[in-house]
Amino acid sequence: MSTIKSSRLIYTFNGHEKTVDNPTANQIHDSILGLPPAAVILTERNQWLSKLIGWLSILRNPMILLHSGLKCLYSHTGVFLGSYEIPSHDDDMIVEALPSGVNKGHLKDLIASDTRVEVWFNKDLFPGTDIDMRLKLLSMVGKKYDWSKLLSFVVPIHQDPNAYICSEVVIDLYRLTGLIPHILEISTPADLADLFNSNEGFELGWRKILVWI
Repeated sequence: MSTIKSSRLIYTFNGHEKTVDNPTANQIHDSILGLPPAAVILTERNQWLSKLIGWLSILRNPMILLHSGLKCLYSHTGVFLGSYEIPSHDDDMIVEALPSGVNKGHLKDLIASDTRVEVWFNKDLFPGTDIDMRLKLLSMVGKKYDWSKLLSFVVPIHQDPNAYICSEVVIDLYRLTGLIPHILEISTPADLADLFNSNEGFELGWRKILVWI
């Protein structure tokens, strides 16, 4: 596992921010322990596939650049699973789609490697729903990566319904709850960030709760 590091940790609560500069590994670890299951992770990533998804997002919707203020283009996403076995040493587990397929990974690795990591949660998620969402997430693990989805951004092509890109993991999970409505055209991590930061996203209950930079 990568060494946990971050130059800044930002907590947000009821619109107020608390910033911790140069947080220790223990402070970062404690911030992870406080995350709710099914929280959505958005990251700015420098890997080639994530960069490709970022540019495809702009190709589909150039307004994303204006909304992001040219500061950050989110190019990867996953869902926080937490510790789903008791006892467990894996208290930072996430589910994410990578070129190798849908896998369980570690949030600490994202914090160590990615430029910016944000955590979003929906305040209107019903109590107890997280159990069903965890089961849904675990059922996705082992599925193939959806290369056809990437091609569909450029040319019309049949997509594999049993494969996922990273954002489809989040979208399929939250479509079940209605907290990402079917009528919205959401396909990429940048689309998710655009929704979460919008007035519509706020009305749907989405709140940013944590940022590692």
